[in-house]
Amino acid sequence: MTLDKSKFTRKHLGVFTGQEFIIRKLVPREYMRIVGSLPIEIADSVEERLRQFTETVKEKMSDDKEAERINEWVLKYGVVEPKIYFGEYNGCPEDQVHHLDLGGDADGLMVAIVAFTFEMPGLMAALERFSKESDGDPLGPDGKEIRAEAVELVT
Repeated sequence: MTLDKSKFTRKHLGVFTGQEFIIRKLVPREYMRIVGSLPIEIADSVEERLRQFTETVKEKMSDDKEAERINEWVLKYGVVEPKIYFGEYNGCPEDQVHHLDLGGDADGLMVAIVAFTFEMPGLMAALERFSKESDGDPLGPDGKEIRAEAVELVT
């Protein structure tokens, strides 16, 4: 088997500066821990769990100190290159970008990193393969229906 490292990173073009960034997926569970949404309570449906997660993120991001902490974590671990520097402005290394210089690109990077983090092509391919192999029969081994939205990815 050949290792395809391109599966782990993606190029992102900063719309405000035109700077090209290489971003990586974060561990979804770690991101959810950082934003304070773990543990997620067991809910009746996937939609309800997603709603709870979204509300938690909105609440955390409305607190400036929390938003700054979360943004720093996402940019620090989600941007491969150029590295984002969070120290004193005058101490920023030549091969890094100070976070204050990102301007509007910071928001675009955040959105791109989080979206990439929660992209699950492997899960979707497995669900599609399961559907084709079962001739559209949505029943699991115990005879109960398996719905794609009910599948929970454990990381």
